[in-house]
This record gives sequence, structure tokens and C-alpha cells, in this order.
Amino acid sequence: MNKLWGDITPDKELEKFCVGDDLAVDTKLLPHDIKATLAHVQMLASLNLLSKNELADIENGLNELSKIVSKKGFKIPEKYEDGHSFIEFELHKSCNKLARKIHFLRSRNDQSLTMIRLFMQQKLELMTTKTASVIEALAEQSKIHKSQKMPGYTHMQKAMPTTVGAWLGSYLDALEDSLILQEATKHILDQNPLGSGAGFGFDGQKLQPNKEFTAKKLNFSEVQQNPMYAGLSRGYFEIILLQNLEPLVLLASSFASDLLLYTTVEFNFFSLPVSFTTGSSIMPQKHNYDVLEIMRGKESIYWGYVEQIHGIIEKKTSGYQRDLQLAKKPLIEAIQLVEDVLNIWEKVVENLEVNKKSLDKAMTPELHATEKVNNSVAAGGSFRDEYMKVKKEYLK
Repeated sequence: MNKLWGDITPDKELEKFCVGDDLAVDTKLLPHDIKATLAHVQMLASLNLLSKNELADIENGLNELSKIVSKKGFKIPEKYEDGHSFIEFELHKSCNKLARKIHFLRSRNDQSLTMIRLFMQQKLELMTTKTASVIEALAEQSKIHKSQKMPGYTHMQKAMPTTVGAWLGSYLDALEDSLILQEATKHILDQNPLGSGAGFGFDGQKLQPNKEFTAKKLNFSEVQQNPMYAGLSRGYFEIILLQNLEPLVLLASSFASDLLLYTTVEFNFFSLPVSFTTGSSIMPQKHNYDVLEIMRGKESIYWGYVEQIHGIIEKKTSGYQRDLQLAKKPLIEAIQLVEDVLNIWEKVVENLEVNKKSLDKAMTPELHATEKVNNSVAAGGSFRDEYMKVKKEYLK
């Protein structure tokens, strides 16, 4: 019952093992699956495979399903094998036998490819917006504190003078470069896989799907022409997306590490409102920046998601195999992690308090050693000779 592939009754334990938590994952992807199904049935109608009345009935049924799945707390019932079967069998309730027509010229393979592709496009647009928000927050703080001097460090030791504006601006510049990667990824994802079927297309068959039609309906700029490449891109495009989003969490981790150092009592360069801290169960005086520690640690968790997907696809041969199903969950969780990190990063930057007194006090004379050497060279001295003279001053 409720199997798209016939009346075989699978072993219950084996079925549970194969399905795993896929229904929960498909629930999050279902709106995109319904959207792609709507484009697909409209394409079938354009080929005169559905009448205007039949199309209208199916469209109404899909729109009703869309309302149902958008309700808070919705879950795909466990009686269904996956989100795809949920759509087809639920349509029977409103469309009767018409629901049997919707799967013509597609497979669950290109169905999955398309819903995941649409999900990734939507989330990548969101990541770009959120990255821009962090950039804006950094730009504002950098502008306010552009002239505030602070020590620069190499090897965790004082090195040369810099400014708060330059420190914040370094992350701003890095995030702006990350937008280039995001734009490149958008171009790669902007290919319609719907119509590739089971990964071999429909060449030589009497009826062919109109892939350009569905591309237009789903706002893809082009069609992924080679059906085997469409199949190959499952998991591969996910890796491309996550690898090109990885700089966001890497930079956030580095920023958090900086702040964890600079907010210690010994430095006290910066602080955050008390509401950004937690306390200790035993030490009443403590105000801990746990948020920065979690922000720092998220990068390792994120890379673990990437490695999960990489491990699934690296040993797979051409053509669909079901362990690709396991790549959906780490994809969704990784993207949610990036979204969460960017939200917190923006909030931290916006609420960053700059402690001018401590920063000024930290601007000790040795920070200007290189400047003294350079000034002497500008006056006609030899660099290495002047370098050794200044070095001896600070060895006294």
C-alpha cells in the first residue's frame, strides 16, 4: 500500500532501515517538490497530454496540498514512502484517477534533483542577503572606529600598530570576496534537471519532455542538457554549494577567536552587553562569552556535514543509487548552521562595545619599532644596520 512501484510488500524492518528519517527531511523539501510538480503537469498539458479541465483540477489539488504542507507542525504521514509518493497519493483524494497521470515523463530521480536544486537556490539567495547584512554591520562599526588605534599581533605577540577599523574591515573585505563564490555557485545551480528522468533522458521515445518549458516555469536560466550529468550532479552540486559557503563559517570562527581573546580581562579591548553572556554554576563573578565559543566551534560541525556528503558520493558509480538519499539531511542542516551563524555574527558586531581606554593603554612603544627602522632608512641608512640598532634598543 502507498508504494508508487507496485504491490510488493517489503520486509518492515528493512523498509524502516531504508526510509530512516527521510520523511522528516522530505517534509522540509516538500514545498519545492510541489512547485516542480506543478511546472511538470503544466508541461504535460502543453504537450496535450492533459486537457485544460484536467490541468485545472490537478493545479487546484496541488495548491491545496501546498496550503496543507505550509501549516506549522505538518509532517508527512509515516504510511508514505517519501514526499513524492505523498504528493501523488494525496492528489487521488481531490483528483481521483487524474493523479495517475502526473508522473509521466519524469522519475523520482529528477523529482528529487529538482526539489533539491530549488531548495539550494532559495537558500543561497538567503545566504547572500545575510552575508550582506553582516557586511553592513561591519562597515558601520568600522566607520565609527576607523581611527581607534589597536595593537596588531603576530605569533600571539605585539607586532605593529593597526586600527579597529582595519581589523573589522579585514573581515568585511573577506566577506565581500565570498560573495563572488556565491555568485559563481548561483550560475552553476541555475540549470533545470527536470526531464532527465532516471538519468538517461527519453531519447528515441515517441514523447519527449519539454525541458525548456519547465525551466522557464521554475525560473532556471538554462537546461541541464546531458541527463547523465543531471544524475551525476546529485550530491556534487551540494558539495559545490557547501564548499563555497564554508568561508562564511570559517571567517565567523576566526572572528569569534579574536573576540574571545580581546574580551579577556587581560586585554579588555572589546566587550558585549551582559545579555550576551552566561554565568557559572559555581563562580558567581563569571560572565562567559559562550556565544563566541559556539560560533567558533560551528565551523568544525559544518565541515563534518560536508564530509558526510563527500563520503557518500565519492564511492558511488554513475547512475542513481539510494544512499544519495542520505545526503539530504546534512545539506539541510549545514545550510541552517550557516544561517544561524550569520544571524549571530551580525548581532555580535552590531552590539560590539569598543573600550578606548584599554586600547590606548595597549599602544606601547615597541609597536613602533619597525616604523623607527623605516624612518632611519628613509633618512639614508641601511635597512639591516638600522634594524639591528633598533633591535638593541628593545633588548636593553
